Amino acid sequence: MKQRKVVVTGIGVVSPLGTTVPEFWGNLTKGVSAIERISRFDPDCFRCQVAGQIRDFQIERYFKRRDVQNIDLAIQYALAAAKMALADAEIREEQIVREEWGVILGQTVGGALTGEKVLNEQQLFQNHNLYLNCVMESNLYWFANVFGFSGYASMISTGCAAGTDAIGCGFHKIREGFMDIAVVGGMEAPIAPLTLASFDVIGGLAKNNQYPQRASCPFSVERDGFVPAEGAGILILEELEHARQRGAKIYGEIKGYGNNSNAYHMTAPLPEGERLGEVIQEAIMDAGIEKEEIGYINAHGSSTPLNDIAETKAIKYALSEHAYQVSISSNKSIMGHPLGAAGALEFITVILSVNSGMIPPTINLDHPDPECDLDYTPNQCKCRKIKHAMSISSGFGGVNCSLVFSKYA
Repeated sequence: MKQRKVVVTGIGVVSPLGTTVPEFWGNLTKGVSAIERISRFDPDCFRCQVAGQIRDFQIERYFKRRDVQNIDLAIQYALAAAKMALADAEIREEQIVREEWGVILGQTVGGALTGEKVLNEQQLFQNHNLYLNCVMESNLYWFANVFGFSGYASMISTGCAAGTDAIGCGFHKIREGFMDIAVVGGMEAPIAPLTLASFDVIGGLAKNNQYPQRASCPFSVERDGFVPAEGAGILILEELEHARQRGAKIYGEIKGYGNNSNAYHMTAPLPEGERLGEVIQEAIMDAGIEKEEIGYINAHGSSTPLNDIAETKAIKYALSEHAYQVSISSNKSIMGHPLGAAGALEFITVILSVNSGMIPPTINLDHPDPECDLDYTPNQCKCRKIKHAMSISSGFGGVNCSLVFSKYA
């Protein structure tokens, strides 16, 4: 059986860099940092006191308040991004064939803000929405409740790889003929004391509180941890002929996906990055292209001491000498790390890069680590014609994944 082709026809973004795709892309390519001192609560007791926070988000801009009241902020972000993605794909809600559409979402920590609020207000036995906001499968309920989706539904939690894995799962489901269209992506709203404490206590977070906009510095000798962030990225995936028949705008084609596990450590990557390198190779092989055809990689680039070196080694492992020719960058230098939303927002970056010929920068890269010696696009965006590009994600627990995206001919 001939494999079906899968294309992207709609994207929606809610992020610290902006709550529309043009805002997100404009600030990303300009290298405008969204990282600032945390304002949601007093962070003085934490070693990390900075984050990538979303400003000026109001769910009422997208939905009637009564339809989405009392839901966790992460779900609000995802619903808003989904509405934008559907509009971008020029699909009206009455056109949705609800029982035939798939919904596949990724998230890392669940309803952190709701849980904190309930505990702080001592509403543990009074808040009837606690379960619907604090367990990840509730995201699927809200998508079904708001949009009426009643087809394939899956919630993925593979740490910081969750958004990428959700896209990869949707890609495979469409390619293998289980559905013609899917709503996929990731979401997170983790800027709460409990979440911050869980990462802070293991020394995973950045400590440069004096200069927040320089706190996230992937591949730099100055890096000392990641900066937490929030947001959502949602995409509409379609089988190619389905998209053509309705005259859809096509951003490009998802060509390949790979996923594996390090089977090594809960938080540390394999020092030589070999399993991450193998997942890059797996995605390229799945795409049916040569490694030399990859023009751009959006790296995981978390700004942690161990990850950035391991990822550099993984790219060299996978691409050999071509690793020195490919352009690479990290969104996290500019907006921080939105955990389960990271992979989706980074894959959207890949899509926009392929379509625009612009590669966003890795900012705060004035002093590169000698062990991170690839072209990480330091401090300034650049123009480059790109036919094939990749995103790479890694998650606590040792999960690695990668996606290949190609220009639509």
